[in-house]
Amino acid sequence: MGLIIKDVDFLFIYEHRNREMDSICLLGAYLESKGYRVGYVNTWDSMFHVHPEYRTKVILVPACYRSGPYAFFTGFAMSFEKVVNLQWEQVIMNGVVYSEDKTDWDYNGEALVTRHVCWGENDRDYLHDRFGMDYSMMRVCGYLPLDFYREELRGATSERDELFSRYGLDPNRKTLLFISSFAEAGKPLAEAAVVDGDEEESRENIRMQEKSQEILLDWFRQLLRDEEGLQIIYRPHPAEAKNPEFLKRAREIRDFHVIQQESIRNWIMNCDILCNWQSTAMIELYAAKKKSLILRPIPIPFKRAMPIFDEGHFRAVTCYEELLREVREEHPVFPVEEERLLQFYSIEEQPAYERVGTYLIDTLNDPEYHSRDIGGHVTPKGRIIHRALAWKNVMKARAAHSARKLSGNGEQRPDADENYIQNSYYYQMMRQNRISRRELRRQIDLYKSLITKKD
Repeated sequence: MGLIIKDVDFLFIYEHRNREMDSICLLGAYLESKGYRVGYVNTWDSMFHVHPEYRTKVILVPACYRSGPYAFFTGFAMSFEKVVNLQWEQVIMNGVVYSEDKTDWDYNGEALVTRHVCWGENDRDYLHDRFGMDYSMMRVCGYLPLDFYREELRGATSERDELFSRYGLDPNRKTLLFISSFAEAGKPLAEAAVVDGDEEESRENIRMQEKSQEILLDWFRQLLRDEEGLQIIYRPHPAEAKNPEFLKRAREIRDFHVIQQESIRNWIMNCDILCNWQSTAMIELYAAKKKSLILRPIPIPFKRAMPIFDEGHFRAVTCYEELLREVREEHPVFPVEEERLLQFYSIEEQPAYERVGTYLIDTLNDPEYHSRDIGGHVTPKGRIIHRALAWKNVMKARAAHSARKLSGNGEQRPDADENYIQNSYYYQMMRQNRISRRELRRQIDLYKSLITKKD
């Protein structure tokens, strides 16, 4: 079979299914409704499956901090004319925002001459003031996930009965959702995020997250005893979902369900009480207009906190008695100042998908804006080699899994799980983030039917 080459106007390069799928399908539906051709490439899936080779006018990347990511993401296109960064990380830790040293989140090189979508004025001003980025390279367009909380797009969210039945939950019971961000809990220091090179501070952060997680599990266990008929859904960070010690403790709690699957929106829209520790999902809790709580059994140090949770701008539950009282409260006040949130997220009458879509179409038609190819392309031959190396790792993982690395005396070697995880990492990421062409098409067509009905 010969090489399939497709010419499109816009090409989405995306990494994480849960973070990006809904938004890029909605944006793609809008662009298609205006008559443009759109393509999609997942960075993990492309290692294992053959996809068409795309020539595009505008390539949309998930991140673009400097020339390295720029070359990597644009390398998934055979050719392109212009680059726009959708910027899926815009609310970052204070330790990064106020750092005087270089960080992995600094913008330089090609990023300074690439166009960027900003969720709110705070991000636009930060990029200008901190890195000298010209305002002409940015436009405030709002946060795409918030569009799904608008009335015209409610049809894109699962119904409660259907969603709960998929996971053995009772739709008639009061349900509390906890959105976890304990990414460092249980991690060795070598794998943890180090800010400003301060390893001791990172150790303290790991201990703080582990202790916070432990206390919250105790709170939830007690809450399920005190509140008859309650069930709890714990939405884990991906790192927690692979932590066997955490999963073992969680399974010991009755009516407590650890569920990573589904868009976070499906759970937010269908649960009764919404709880957050520290997550950008806070803005989605605000959009859902439901009872919402911030649970902080241990204070988060300033460097590790996000600026939307700066002292004086939010109110947190700090003990179990307070949690029980808030769960029973009929009319609670939203825990983060509205004015503070709206500095980071622009919400207007016009939906974000129209604002971003207009920006992309303006960029396509702008004769003055062009982007540079700096040699990051992965050739068709290079992709075949890349896939072969990845499959080699998968086969090693399967062998390790089957034999379980037994030593001579029949006992499992201590490095068995480490080898298995390391060798199967690419494959796991592909399985976790892959979207089939049929599923992609189904989502796009659904969103297109909803937004054209609105018009």
